[in-house]
Amino acid sequence: MVKVTLYPHKQIQQITKINITSNLLTLMGNIDQHIEKDKQLLDDPTISPQTRRHTAEELQALESYKEHHPEDSHDPTPLELYCDSHPDALECRIYED
Repeated sequence: MVKVTLYPHKQIQQITKINITSNLLTLMGNIDQHIEKDKQLLDDPTISPQTRRHTAEELQALESYKEHHPEDSHDPTPLELYCDSHPDALECRIYED
């Protein structure tokens, strides 16, 4: 869960504090914790269809990444997951000097 705190400009006499909490980007300690968290989230019957679809796609990508990289236990970023699934994508190219 990412927590963001925004403070507007001090043009007004008081400062209004706005908190935004998001589950879109959740980095865990390792990939196994992230997989377990996604499975728990999918078991919750109260989540929205959009969250369920996003979580199911993320879980599939995480399991695929773990299968392709069994020696690696870190929690991959969304870019790492994307590049694992699409190695020929422009965003995933690596140039050597």
